[in-house]
Amino acid sequence: MTNQIHQYELASFMITLSDIIKSRDLTRRSKYYGPSFRTILYFVKSLIKIALNVF
Repeated sequence: MTNQIHQYELASFMITLSDIIKSRDLTRRSKYYGPSFRTILYFVKSLIKIALNVF
């Protein structure tokens, strides 16, 4: 069960990572550069969750 939750966290983490990369590409033309604050916050939160699950 824990492994399944861990896999889900990892998947959402990867999706968020790709979103950050995509948003960096998309916002290159616009005034604001980089991903949104909420995306970064979610990314960090999921990173901490994964770290706690692994160690």
